[in-house]
Amino acid sequence: MSYHCRQCSYRGNRLDERGYCPACGSPDIHIGGRAAVKPPPKPRKRQLVLVIALWVIFAGLLAYKLVS
Repeated sequence: MSYHCRQCSYRGNRLDERGYCPACGSPDIHIGGRAAVKPPPKPRKRQLVLVIALWVIFAGLLAYKLVS
């Protein structure tokens, strides 16, 4: 649920334990509908492959330096 304080214009998804605005402490809260749903994060395959490749190159260079 989303909440909107009519005193300080705070918008959020949580209230304090008493049900008051966490920003100003006012009980004058408007309870809205459902909170906006975030889309799931996109898979980052290209970044994962790049990170793994860079670690492999780093390990190879480190091993080459230690051997020579």
